[in-house]
Amino acid sequence: MYFHFNMETQVKRILKKYRLTEQVKEQNDYLTDITDGDIYTTFMSSKSKKNNNFTFIFNTDGVSKCSKSNMTIWPIYCAISEIPEGERFCLENIVIAGLSVGDSKPDFDVFMRPIIDEFLTLEQGINLAETKDEIDIVYLYVLYAVMDKPARADLLKLKSSNGEFGCLKCLQSGRNAKTSKSNTFETIYFVLKIKSYFILDGNIRIYPFQKDNPDGPLRTKESYETDLRTFSRGVLGSTIMNELNHFNPVENTCIDYMHSLLEGVVKGMFRLWFSPDFVFNDNFGRKKRNPFSMQQYIDQIDERLMKIKPPSFVPSAPRSVDLRNLRRAHEFLYFLIFYSL
Repeated sequence: MYFHFNMETQVKRILKKYRLTEQVKEQNDYLTDITDGDIYTTFMSSKSKKNNNFTFIFNTDGVSKCSKSNMTIWPIYCAISEIPEGERFCLENIVIAGLSVGDSKPDFDVFMRPIIDEFLTLEQGINLAETKDEIDIVYLYVLYAVMDKPARADLLKLKSSNGEFGCLKCLQSGRNAKTSKSNTFETIYFVLKIKSYFILDGNIRIYPFQKDNPDGPLRTKESYETDLRTFSRGVLGSTIMNELNHFNPVENTCIDYMHSLLEGVVKGMFRLWFSPDFVFNDNFGRKKRNPFSMQQYIDQIDERLMKIKPPSFVPSAPRSVDLRNLRRAHEFLYFLIFYSL
């Protein structure tokens, strides 16, 4: 079952609330917000008037009603990039475009059709003036998309991340690696050739580091359009999002760094460093540790962490590294960029 909501009404309310058309958009040399990036500045430089052009951050994801139900809810919602960062994602400032409720994932071609049509209407401009005698035209464009890997693959019609050419940003094909179904991070053993004591009864897609070309070959707008004609190298079809005038699936879709980096690599490194699984007894009953294990230093590390007094802009205080399974993604982020230093 699909529900759609009038975005124009919501946009008018939000823009009038913040009087964004009256504000001067200033650019600086520092990367402090999404509006300082190349995609945004390039887009704005193509517009003759800056104060009447606004951009959407597009979001979607599936949410289960509960663990005992097959019912899932897929909202389509947008944030306006020009709203001040601290208030941008407040619920009253979110533009809700649609809602899919059902026992399976939505058919995005059907679900998104009315939403894309309204996005195209917003690209043509809407009048914010309250009377017919006044004209205050503003234009809104989808310039960014934020989704996790499964949602991204379904909407953009790309190979999933565990398939060949499953990377959104590069053209490395990757390869399959055996892993434990109960602990997918055991793939680290395969890549690093470290002895594992787990049953390797599953497999995942890995992208080994390539010394000769670590960043590429990159997937570009041009290569995407080439693959789109032949449905090759991970491109399975044309997404309905291609109808938008300033959106490209490769360049304008953000990397899912939360699952890939924070709850993937960083959480996995925590397990390698601090889990007792990597302490074992040899043939003589002596306790041995893998060379990367710091399990014996947990108390010392915790003592040092607890002495750190984070500044006010770091919302989470340090916690014991032994509580790795209770950590949220943002805690791994703060450890990575603050506490680990």
